[in-house]
Amino acid sequence: MKNKALLTLVLLSGLLLSGCSKHSTDMFFKYATFTFFDTYKTEVLYWQFKDGVRVTDKWNPAHFPVQVADNKSYVRFRIDMGGIYVGLPTINTDNIEKDTVPFRDFLNWAAQPYEKREKTKRALSESKRYAELDFRVENETGTNTPLLIITRKTGYFVSDLVIAMRPVDVYYVIAWANMVKEAKDKGTEL
Repeated sequence: MKNKALLTLVLLSGLLLSGCSKHSTDMFFKYATFTFFDTYKTEVLYWQFKDGVRVTDKWNPAHFPVQVADNKSYVRFRIDMGGIYVGLPTINTDNIEKDTVPFRDFLNWAAQPYEKREKTKRALSESKRYAELDFRVENETGTNTPLLIITRKTGYFVSDLVIAMRPVDVYYVIAWANMVKEAKDKGTEL
């Protein structure tokens, strides 16, 4: 163990002293920590959701960070809960059409008039796909804003994280996946 730490220190010192670029040192740390993705701040917002409404306080809304694989093979919207990451299902860039179906289903539901949304929200929320993902749809109490509700387990001694996303934020999730796919296909950077 002591030898590994010494070897790592020597390699890092060598990289820094040899005038290697920041990119080279970043790559060294990526491989040393098995972190084969970059994290970006996005325009995607989420709120905690309680008693039929989005919680508005100094912590809500928050920006949903996205992890993009170095080879641009996936995007993952993840929240670091301190020891556990929770978030949306991974969207594989080679399988965008299939992986974004639950999000597109929500956008189609949200585009309907309020009365129709109220009549159809139970069917969508109880669909097999939504049940597997712990998704449901709601019309926010008081504003009737269509919301995608995501429930995530955060541990045995902590209550579940329940978050809400508006249609525009769900649209941005799909847009991010498409942007990463386009960059992958063209061989360009984000």
